Amino acid sequence: MQMDWLERLGRLEDRVSALENLPERLERVEERLGVVEEQIVHIRGEIAVGFSAVHGKLDSIDNRLDSIDNRLDSMDNRLEEQWHQTRALHEDLVDRIKTLGEHFGSQR
Repeated sequence: MQMDWLERLGRLEDRVSALENLPERLERVEERLGVVEEQIVHIRGEIAVGFSAVHGKLDSIDNRLDSIDNRLDSMDNRLEEQWHQTRALHEDLVDRIKTLGEHFGSQR
């Protein structure tokens, strides 16, 4: 019985010793947590700057694509106009060939 009591007293002393160190350990944890919080704030700032740079580049790319799109629309309009002109010239040529054929065909 006395051994059991002494053993329990020893364990209790160990627990009290561990609890005495607890405030010091908590202070170290708080210091480390403060450092981690600073790092998180710093990383958030870097990420914001990075996203801003990416956003700027995407805007630049978007503007270039708009410019290319406008140029392609302009080229498409010019090609369509040239196709109509070519078609008109072809029809005119066919009419002239027909007229020449009728003219020279009647002379035979």
